[in-house]
Amino acid sequence: MNNQEYVKKIVSYIRSYMEQNNITQKKLESLCKEKDAAVSQGTISNIFAKPSSARLSTLINICDGLDISLSSLMKNICLSSLMKDLVVFV
Repeated sequence: MNNQEYVKKIVSYIRSYMEQNNITQKKLESLCKEKDAAVSQGTISNIFAKPSSARLSTLINICDGLDISLSSLMKNICLSSLMKDLVVFV
């Protein structure tokens, strides 16, 4: 998986997490601000519209706002990829 694919997976994971927890983009902006990891709603919207535009530092700030550790995020992404690979083999 190349870097852009990882970024897309990270954005997808964040979006899914937000949907599961009923967190709007506006609420995410507020959560990030509370953690001194300010990310504007406009930036969040742009990231969801075009994941390749996301900066790593912004994704880290978003994860901080959501209390998602980077290690658990990466484990989930790797496990998800492994599960898809296993399905192909079956």
